[in-house]
Amino acid sequence: MQKLKVDLPFLFLTVLTTAFYMMAQFLGMKLVSIFGFTFNSGFFVLPFVFIMSNIISEVYGYKNSRYVSYVSVGCVFLLWFFMLLVMGMPAMDGWGLQSQFVFLFSDFTKDMIFEKMKMTNENKKLWLRIIVSSVVASIVGNFMFNVPMAIVRGTSIFNLLPVIYGNVFIGMLIKVGFEILFIPVIYFVCHHLRIAHDKK
Repeated sequence: MQKLKVDLPFLFLTVLTTAFYMMAQFLGMKLVSIFGFTFNSGFFVLPFVFIMSNIISEVYGYKNSRYVSYVSVGCVFLLWFFMLLVMGMPAMDGWGLQSQFVFLFSDFTKDMIFEKMKMTNENKKLWLRIIVSSVVASIVGNFMFNVPMAIVRGTSIFNLLPVIYGNVFIGMLIKVGFEILFIPVIYFVCHHLRIAHDKK
C-alpha cells in the first residue's frame, strides 16, 4: 500500500494561520486605546494572519489560500460551539458573526488582488503584491467592521469621519506597516519553501 504524502510545510502554515486567527478572535474581546483611537487587541495579531496568507498565496496558490481561510473560520465556529456546549458560554453574537464574514471577505479580496497581480507581473514584484493587496484588504475589512458598528451604536453621520480616519485608515497603516517590516522574512520563507517543493 502506497503511503499518502503530506506536505509538511503547507500543513504547518495552515495550523499557524488558524492559530493566529483564533488568537485574534479571543484577544479581540479586549479593547485598547492608541493615540486616542480605540482598537481591539486582536488587531495586533491579524497582521500575522495576512503574512501567512501572503506566503501561502505565493507558494501554494490562490485556491489553497482560500482553503486555509475556510479552515480558520470553521475552527473558530467549532470552538465557540463546544465552549457553548461544555461551558455554557453565550453563543457568538452578531458582532462575532460579522467578524467572521468580514475576515472571509477581506481575505478573499486580498487573495484575489494578489493572484491577479501575480499573473500580470509574471510572478515578479512580490513586495508590491503584498503591499497593494494588504492595503485594499485592510481598508475593506476595517470599513466593513467599524462603520456599521459605529452606526448601530448611534454614531451620527458627522461623527463617522473620526471613525473612518482612525479605525479604518490608521488601522490600515499599522497593519500594512507591520507587514512591510516582515517582507524580507516572507521572501526568505517563500524562497526556501519553493526549493523544498521543487525537490519533491
